[in-house]
Amino acid sequence: MKWILIGILSLFILVESYSQTPEKLSYQAIVRDSENNLIIASEVAIKIDILSGSPEGNSLYQETHYTTTNENGLVTLEIGTGTISWGGFDTIDWGADSHFIKTQIDPTGTGNYTLTGVTELLSVPYALYAKQAETITGTISASQVAGLNTITFSEDTASVFDAWDQDVSDDFDGTYAKLTGTPEIYTKTQVDSMKIAWLKEIDETYLTRSKILDFRASRTITPEDIGNTISCTASATLTISKGFDTMKIGDFINLEAHNGSVLTIATDSGVKLNYTSERPGVLNSYSGNVNFGLLRKQGPDSYIISGQQ
Repeated sequence: MKWILIGILSLFILVESYSQTPEKLSYQAIVRDSENNLIIASEVAIKIDILSGSPEGNSLYQETHYTTTNENGLVTLEIGTGTISWGGFDTIDWGADSHFIKTQIDPTGTGNYTLTGVTELLSVPYALYAKQAETITGTISASQVAGLNTITFSEDTASVFDAWDQDVSDDFDGTYAKLTGTPEIYTKTQVDSMKIAWLKEIDETYLTRSKILDFRASRTITPEDIGNTISCTASATLTISKGFDTMKIGDFINLEAHNGSVLTIATDSGVKLNYTSERPGVLNSYSGNVNFGLLRKQGPDSYIISGQQ
């Protein structure tokens, strides 16, 4: 019966946690018979060759594995750990040429192997290829390491690079001022000074101190009254006009009646004061005394007043 080893499911470098490069490749395949049936739970022998240059190239290395397929006909093995027929897996120069894996199977253990396939290694096993650089002997020139960012040597290796850049005039000497693109650095004194200046600017720009408006003659309310203090020193009337939308809901006017004067707050028709439009608000004061009040807008053409006596 002709036996078939179908497809490499995975062929990759087995990476271990230790520092030495592992001398093996992980290999998986599915075994089927000539009628394409899975060969399950069966002992098989598989012979592996590493060929150089072409599918018909010279065999650099050969080993044999004795393993058992699982319930899916899958075999898993590590190339480099089988019984060696010839060659050395650790001596293969992976960077010298293209390489192919030839597989043969013996399902009976009688030594009658059948060729099942040759597969090219499309990617060089880089960890194994890089292992060739674990030991460096001789002299290294600057041109040989040009463009490399890092070269790591073992702790017991002493290395001298005579041809490397020895001009220290353009090297960074650790002085912060010589760096470019750095953020501005301020002292605490400078920060405190800037903070005071910023607060002053905010105060002058956004905060308005209440003005004292001398009120001696009757008049209609104006935008200047908003947020300020009406200081009534002679009896007079302040009339709130209808549709005074400059004054927003929540805005207020401080009211003061001084030394016997009477401050009257009247409204135009349609304007409510303390929920009614029938009576004005009155702040009386006595000789040698001051009466304080507050006028606040609580809705469209609606105001409240406090401080009346």
